[in-house]
Amino acid sequence: MSVRTSNSINMEGTTVSEKVVSRSDSTSADSTAVTPSEAFKEILIEKLGSVRDTLEEMREQKEAIQTVKNEGQVTEIVRRMMPDGSIMITEYVEGKVKSRQRKPPHMEYVVDKNQPIPKNEEGMALPSKQAMVLKPKFSVAEELFNM
Repeated sequence: MSVRTSNSINMEGTTVSEKVVSRSDSTSADSTAVTPSEAFKEILIEKLGSVRDTLEEMREQKEAIQTVKNEGQVTEIVRRMMPDGSIMITEYVEGKVKSRQRKPPHMEYVVDKNQPIPKNEEGMALPSKQAMVLKPKFSVAEELFNM
């Protein structure tokens, strides 16, 4: 025989309490309290209603965009990340390219691995005198191919 005397759950400001006594032959529940399954149903119905409202708003926005496209009054601005880290900004008017700009990537100085490390007259390496080269801070190609 297992006995659970009380279980109290607080969901969004509502206190739900349940008293259950479990036996092998019978189960009794407090009929005046709201069970967790009923509370869950209420929350689920509320959330489904808000999802339906959001879907309706999205449909209305799609219809408005489609009507504007059909009228030919659309100006689209598309930003693309290029493999070298630059950003290509293209402006389309009525489906035709109006302007295209390239924004260079943010650059940072890194050690040039192709140049030898300079040495002093005694033969000691001087890492502080190494040649530096500008390199994009973020490169799509490096991310994709682990270069």
